[in-house]
Amino acid sequence: MDFDTLEVVQIGHMPLSQKKFKDGELIVSGIKDDKEFIAIDVRFYLLKEDGWLPTKTGFWVDKGNWKSLQEVLSKSPESIGETVCWKNETRKFIVRYTPDYGSGVDFRYFSETKKYTGWEKKGIRITQNDYSQVTKLILGAMINPENMSCDTNINVIQGEKKKKRYVENSSSNIFASKSVNPALIELLGWE
Repeated sequence: MDFDTLEVVQIGHMPLSQKKFKDGELIVSGIKDDKEFIAIDVRFYLLKEDGWLPTKTGFWVDKGNWKSLQEVLSKSPESIGETVCWKNETRKFIVRYTPDYGSGVDFRYFSETKKYTGWEKKGIRITQNDYSQVTKLILGAMINPENMSCDTNINVIQGEKKKKRYVENSSSNIFASKSVNPALIELLGWE
């Protein structure tokens, strides 16, 4: 993949109702290669003094998997059960209804490797209160991303890893430029 030709475009954003998300918003972004959308990124961003800091809390969907996610999102939360949207040799992306500890829908990766088998931190749990609005945002992004694109530029802060935490070290506006923020590339697993 040629990262010089990629562009990240904000498609939509919304606050989430859980207390742990009070300092930021869910941002849905489209990733374009030569003017064609190739992926959608759904991620929680922290609002900092200098701009928005992407977190590991979220997921991305390449265009080849949009249909399977669209099928899951067309269901009510209770009827989702536990659905595998896509998988490879060592990893599955699962959407599941979680009635425990407050009802909601969990979008999460499950790994099966020699070193680890279990749920990954990468993913996000959406409360049932937020599910309808999040679903509309994601479905709109996958069905017609060109018409959903926002004109709003968001200053995204590039982070660097320090003791397994991201800290601010510089800023760039990935929504206004043709480059992809290195922190987002790392979070998406493209490095």
